[in-house]
Amino acid sequence: MSNPLSSLERESIDPLTHIFLSLDLLETNPLSEDVRDCVNIIRRNAERLEQLIKDWQHDNGR
Repeated sequence: MSNPLSSLERESIDPLTHIFLSLDLLETNPLSEDVRDCVNIIRRNAERLEQLIKDWQHDNGR
């Protein structure tokens, strides 16, 4: 039987990978200042979410 918490981890990390790759792709193009600010906000919040997941994994022995 699958562990629901492991599934939650995987389902949280996988979309983050796609978000980071999409942000990297966006940043290869010239962006207006407003769009660059939005990209930076998205990246910063994705990094915070990634760190929360890593902290949760560490606290739960993963």
